[in-house]
Order: sequence, then C-alpha cells, then structure tokens
Amino acid sequence: MKSPPVTVFAGITGIDKAGFVKKILGRSKMTDKVLVIDFEEEMRNERRNPPETSPDMAAYLDSPDSTLKFSIFESTFPWVAKMIDAGKKKYEHVFLLMHLSYFKNSEFFPPFVPALFDQLFTALPCSKVRIVTLIDDVFSIWNSISSREGEKGYSNTKLSLKEILSWRSLEALRAESLKIHYMYENEGGRQVSHYVISIRHPHSTFHNLLFKENATRIYLSYPISEPRKTNTDIMEINMFRTTMHDLSNKHGLVVFDPVAIDELCIKFALDKLLAKTPKKKHHEITSVKITKDDRWPICLDGLVAPDIQFPIVLPRREIEEVIKDIGNQIVSRDYAFVDASSYLAVYRPVYCKKVSKGAEKEIDRANDHMKRVLIYHPKEDHIDPTATTHPFGARTTTYDDKDAFFEGLQRLIIKKKTKDK
Repeated sequence: MKSPPVTVFAGITGIDKAGFVKKILGRSKMTDKVLVIDFEEEMRNERRNPPETSPDMAAYLDSPDSTLKFSIFESTFPWVAKMIDAGKKKYEHVFLLMHLSYFKNSEFFPPFVPALFDQLFTALPCSKVRIVTLIDDVFSIWNSISSREGEKGYSNTKLSLKEILSWRSLEALRAESLKIHYMYENEGGRQVSHYVISIRHPHSTFHNLLFKENATRIYLSYPISEPRKTNTDIMEINMFRTTMHDLSNKHGLVVFDPVAIDELCIKFALDKLLAKTPKKKHHEITSVKITKDDRWPICLDGLVAPDIQFPIVLPRREIEEVIKDIGNQIVSRDYAFVDASSYLAVYRPVYCKKVSKGAEKEIDRANDHMKRVLIYHPKEDHIDPTATTHPFGARTTTYDDKDAFFEGLQRLIIKKKTKDK
C-alpha cells in the first residue's frame, strides 16, 4: 500500500496555525482524508505513556529547566510516531503542526536533533516529506504576541521586531536542515521538499501545493517600489496578480506572490511620517502608526488567513533596527521562491523607464538555475527604443503585447500538464 505523504508545518506567524490548516482542509474538502497532529497539543496529552507532559505551553516556555523541557519535547516523538503508524492506512495525508524552535527569555531552545524525526517515519519508509515554513508580516507577528500579554496565561512574551526576525530565520534554517538531513539519510530514496510561504496567499496556492501531484509552480516577478507610489500603478500590478491567481484556479498552479508579505511598508510609513514632520521635531517621534493603507493591498479572493488588525503602533527605534535585516531577508526569500518555481512570470521589469533591481536579480537567478522566464516588456517601457535586443538576456521569452504574454504562459502551462499526464 502506498504510504501517505507527510507535511510538516513549521514557521512563525501571527495566527493560530491549527485553525489555519483546518480552514485549508475544509475548503479543499479534505478534512476526513488528512490526519492532523498538533505536536504542542500532544506534548500536553495526559494519555501519553509515560505521562511526562507539561501542564500548558506558558508553563513550558517559562520553565528554567532546559533538561526537563527537552525531555518532554523528545518523548513526544515516539508518541506521535504511534499516531502516524495507527493512521497510515486510514488517511491519504499526514499533517504535523509544530515549531522547530522556541524563543523565550532571550534563549532559543530546544537543541535541534534531526534524528528525533526519524522515529516519525519508520512506518512510512517511502513516503514523500514536504516541509512548509509558514511566515507572516513581522509587524503582524509583533502585534499578535504583544496583544496576548496578560491573556491565556502568557506573560513576558513580548518580542522586538529584531528578535522575531531572528526567530523566523532560525525556524526556516532548521526546516532546510531537516530537508537536507532526509535527503542524505535516505540517499535519494525519499522525495523531500521545503517551501517558505506567506500565509497571505489564496487557498488555491495552498491546495495545489499540498494536494496536486507535480503542480506547476510559478513565481510572479514585478516591480513594487515604483508602482506603489500611486494607486493607479498599484491597480495595474494587482490586475496582473489577479489574472495569475485566476490561472492558478483554472490550471491547478502553485503561484508564489511576493506581496503576500510586505514588511518594508513599515519603513515607508516611517518615511512618510518624517516627511510631514518639521525636521526640528523628528527627535520627538518615538512611534509609528501602521495603517491598512500603508500595506500593499492584496486584493485577492479566497484568502485563508484572517485580515491583519490595523492600526498597529510600532516603536520607531525597533523599525530602524530592522530595516536592513528586512531588506536582506526579502532578497534571500525571493531567491528561494525562484529556486522553488518551475517558471518565472515577469511583468514590466522596467517600469516608468526605471529598471526594477529586484526583478532584474530574479531574472538573473532564474537564468542561472535554468528556469524558463516569460516577460511582459511593452514598448512604452523600452529605455532605448532603437535597441535590437531586450535588456534581460537571451534565455528569456519576451512579449511586448500583454495578451500574447498571457497566452504564452497558458501554452506553457498546458504543455507541461499534458506532458505530466
């Protein structure tokens, strides 16, 4: 009997991960076909044998006894392994929800021991393993953690923006390490993948990634900084995004969309506040209010995650501390999206006669990794109208007509679907 694939949901978000996954399953009509195991719930399950459990996560996080904490964490793996073994014949998929790291009192824990995970798949020797690191806007996570102070038994859990970015980075690194561990441990005998993806993608992206075999993955590359200056330009980019997500629904695509996470908006909000404040009063600005209008509007149907609760008031000092870090993470994250994609769909990489440095780097990355790149580059964007070649290299397919661009994408998608069959 074919072993059910296992998906490990890791990552740091500002929402309830279990509720998020439950909503995906409900919309996909897969609720009864997936065994969902919440690792933290099982850490507290008093039916375990031996019954070495924590009374609640707040007490677990607050404990100064690292040996005891690791013992509880470690002993949960064989318990979960038994649950997977018992459900492998009944379910088509296994979902495991967990954190690969915790951060409390300025310390990360527990130690990362990939061998612990080997216990989970002993009964599933050939199953596919997919690791999905869910991410969210750092200010949304900050607000969620801050708002629960004094609630649900938590105290002293408030983290700075910089601490959250560090925690999120470590979580993604451990997920990648886990992928590499399985690739080496099984010497090619097990298919293993890892995706870092924002929770603010529509349901189609998650459904197709999780339940469509060999789904075509497309990364949307487009300018952001220049278009976000006017609502008209934002609307044009959103038209492209909407069209691509409609294709996702029609053809079963996995569409990775960069503005599903938009953290630089906190810099733009700060810059806007400084611009309208006399310079002699800049030193008086200690906080910045982030509103819905500051964030790039996602404007898509079928979103799974709840709306961000604006306004969010952030300390100015914390914003200034993380601006460079956010920029660095954007570059590495977008490269990861390019690497995880089958194709790049690039929309107007030269916008208002200005080359998008981000789109340019993504095209170069895709070319270096032998990815197909389709570009919409209308004549109005040509910096040099007399040029006989376009500025993005020979290993791209460039269209100056929008309809032809979308038709070219659909032909490529349909050709791959036919080949896969």
